[in-house]
Amino acid sequence: MATRWGPCGAGKVSHNFSTPPGDHQIAAIAARSPERAEDSAKKHGVPKAYSSYEELALDPEIDIVYLGVLHTEHWRVSLLFLKAGKNVLCEKPFSMNSRQVKDLVAASRKSNVFLMEAIWSRCFPVHAEVRKLLAEEAVGEVTLVKAYFSTPQARVIQATGVLLDSGVDESMVVVMKFSGNRIAFCFSIAVALQNDAIISGTKGTIKVLGPMHCPTTVVVNGKASQFPLPEPALPLNFTNSFASRQRRLKESPRMPLSESVLLTEVMDEARTQRLATTPNMATRWGICSAGRISNDFTVALKTLRSTEHQVVAVAARNLKNAEEFGEKHGIPRAYGSYDELARDPDVDVVYVGTIHPHHLRVCVLFMDAKKNVLCEKPLAMNRREVQEMLDSAKRNDVFLMEAVWTRFFPASLEIRRLLAQGELGELKVVRAEFGMAMMNVPRAVEKEMGGGALLDIGIYGLQFICMAFDGEKPQSVHATGVCVHTGVDETMVVTLKFSRNRMAVCTCSLAVDLPNDAVIVGTKGTIKVPAHMWCPTSLIVNGKESQYPLPEPSQPLNYLNSTGMRYEAEEVRQCLLKGLKESPGMSHADSLLLVEVEDEARRQVGVVYPQDHQ
Repeated sequence: MATRWGPCGAGKVSHNFSTPPGDHQIAAIAARSPERAEDSAKKHGVPKAYSSYEELALDPEIDIVYLGVLHTEHWRVSLLFLKAGKNVLCEKPFSMNSRQVKDLVAASRKSNVFLMEAIWSRCFPVHAEVRKLLAEEAVGEVTLVKAYFSTPQARVIQATGVLLDSGVDESMVVVMKFSGNRIAFCFSIAVALQNDAIISGTKGTIKVLGPMHCPTTVVVNGKASQFPLPEPALPLNFTNSFASRQRRLKESPRMPLSESVLLTEVMDEARTQRLATTPNMATRWGICSAGRISNDFTVALKTLRSTEHQVVAVAARNLKNAEEFGEKHGIPRAYGSYDELARDPDVDVVYVGTIHPHHLRVCVLFMDAKKNVLCEKPLAMNRREVQEMLDSAKRNDVFLMEAVWTRFFPASLEIRRLLAQGELGELKVVRAEFGMAMMNVPRAVEKEMGGGALLDIGIYGLQFICMAFDGEKPQSVHATGVCVHTGVDETMVVTLKFSRNRMAVCTCSLAVDLPNDAVIVGTKGTIKVPAHMWCPTSLIVNGKESQYPLPEPSQPLNYLNSTGMRYEAEEVRQCLLKGLKESPGMSHADSLLLVEVEDEARRQVGVVYPQDHQ
């Protein structure tokens, strides 16, 4: 009985594959549009054409699916077929990274089906001959390989490359060092080369003539052997594509799943080295949590150049929520756990938008996975937790910043410039307030969710004061507040005294709306930040007003002026490009000072969280 194939995708490579010999039949084909599926089916005499991959997955007459879609879709589409109990032959590369490949291997084993990466080169007669010669030690001990190597695990991988403006590699050279001082080179260059491969040993040389990816000639110690291919019945899009018939339908030792995992691990490492400090590569963001603030941060990123900021993955505690978020924002990968996001090698930095009682655990998870982190404010629940996070960042040598977005608004940068240049004379008094009626919002008033006016909105006033006094530690902190039945603060007033008899007052409330402005007064002038001081778009300096408008959002926002989060995102990118582990605009010392004032104010008012007892 013929093996019944179902090609997925109606592109050029699927066309070349759809010319099966002998005991193979194309029973159905699927594409994302009915027109493309029907055209391909008509061209190849295929009886059934589907306009969705799901229909092909449900076809009981399909023995094995050939996956010829773009490799950015391999993980998602392969999982669809594997979970439907279909055998799968997936085009190379198997997936985008080793984590995704391991997911596919696990899914195939769970469903007890066949899975193979379609590295067709491995199944050519030339490669079978090369393997035979190596097994027979025809060239002695292998010492040097150019472009192709077998299964040993590389001990050292070094990659150098050139990127296009789009952020993908134009050219790359990967050098791998194996045990016994053996070396392998892989070249991928944006010019025409001989495209051959060489294996050098202590007793001779094997040369695979170009095109080495689909070879028909091998030269062993100067002697050439030919391995011709059959002629195709239809025109082909790629050289020697009819050799696809050489693939086997059982898991062959020629391309076992373990080698696919090894291959992607090498590629992951090469890409990581190449992207470490590359200015023309987009910063790749992972979004942790699919809540309201994460929505706004993602919308804000869209106001920046896509060549510099890209969201590549989102994770939530519920996969459905992550998938809906990903679909809404065009994010390619969605995870149902934070652990999966932490393992994604394509993520440069994670934005953590969970509620703050979870910040410590989640941020340490990502930092232990060597991820850079931008964590929503407050950074943690108390000084002990903040210190643990800073220690983790230092231990893992990664970037960490508290997402006090106000610090990076153009208006805030202008305030810093004016103060640094002494435009106000000696600073004397600072006042900041933020009040908003939020008593009906559970997150704001429930202790287990980190509720309370000070940590939720009062932090904006405190950070403004700390910024105005340039990170100086106050000589004294006096707090007065009113708590609700849940044990968190409804309203709080914090008075701070600094050196040289300078004063500051921060007022915050969840019960009422306040003017929500801020004022800095010096001996030579005044800066006023009109409402809304936590996301300012205007300044009044000695009576003269200046405007700092924000870009319009491309999608609805949950909070006022949220496109202003773009400025903290750009700060993160610039820090990473410079190799910094903290931002000079919101340093680790700034976060420690802020939490120390918060802890003392809470202590005086009597606000105690479960984390304070740990």
